Amino acid sequence: MSANAVSNVIETKDKKIDRSSEPFIRRALKWLKKYKTAYIFISPFFILYAIFGLYPAIYSIIISLHIGRGRGLGKFVGLSNYIHLWFHDPVFPVTLINMGVYLLYIVVPMTFLGLLLAVMMNTKQARRLSGFYRTMMILPYVLAPTVISVVFVQIYDPTFGWVNLLLGAIGLPHIDWIGTEQWSLIAVSLVLIWQYVGYNTLIALAALTGIPPEIYDAARVDGCNAFQEFGLITLPLMRPILLFMAVMTTIGVFNMFAQPWLLTHGGPGYSSNTLIIYLYRTAFEDMQFGYAAAIGVTIFILTALFSFLQITLNRGFSSN
Repeated sequence: MSANAVSNVIETKDKKIDRSSEPFIRRALKWLKKYKTAYIFISPFFILYAIFGLYPAIYSIIISLHIGRGRGLGKFVGLSNYIHLWFHDPVFPVTLINMGVYLLYIVVPMTFLGLLLAVMMNTKQARRLSGFYRTMMILPYVLAPTVISVVFVQIYDPTFGWVNLLLGAIGLPHIDWIGTEQWSLIAVSLVLIWQYVGYNTLIALAALTGIPPEIYDAARVDGCNAFQEFGLITLPLMRPILLFMAVMTTIGVFNMFAQPWLLTHGGPGYSSNTLIIYLYRTAFEDMQFGYAAAIGVTIFILTALFSFLQITLNRGFSSN
């Protein structure tokens, strides 16, 4: 290599070093100037997100530190709303237990039922009518929760509802599904599973179609039956999709409002109450906006915590 070439390399390296030593603001301005056209095109998203997403979230945290019953922030109380919510509120522990039961009744069945239906729809026999089956699966998901709730109020009717007529036909007593504390939460959970299991099914079906069929062919050559294929091939390969389904269903459970409100109004008593219903009543019936904001922040923290735990557990199983 000649001396001129070596000097050019050294000068180039020196220029890179000098450029990295420039102030951050100057480098950011140069970056924006270079890609200003691209940022102009994507700026509407960031502007709308800042107005309708980021600002309300930050303002909710600020409100949660105050006692307000109308316009304005009201009196600053620090963490008093959170302390009262977690240690002195008699309704919050009951609602928190309800959310745990909802997670058990909805997340686990909906995740594995969606996988099971997807496996059934992925068979050669079901592929002939795959369009029909997919339409039937997604139809409840696109229906309005109001329509579904009105229909299921009639289905759950203690005297003339279809469910109780079926129970009476096989000799079982009628059940007041949405009028008793014992059954109201189960009734709401069944409605939510019926409405949203099709969404999970289609997600799992899309993932199943991406698994190479050669893997199953090799397993059959080695003597694996259908159950061994499901346990040794399908489940391990579907683990990331199952995690996604579980996390999204968990987020949906923590944010559900329409179905339990329209079916039971969170009752009888607080037997089917949810955190969003409790937030709604606190804000718009009791007019305690600061306390309601504290409930909203708590919902966000709990949702993030449960999602993080699910991801962490999945990584632990994957490493093992």
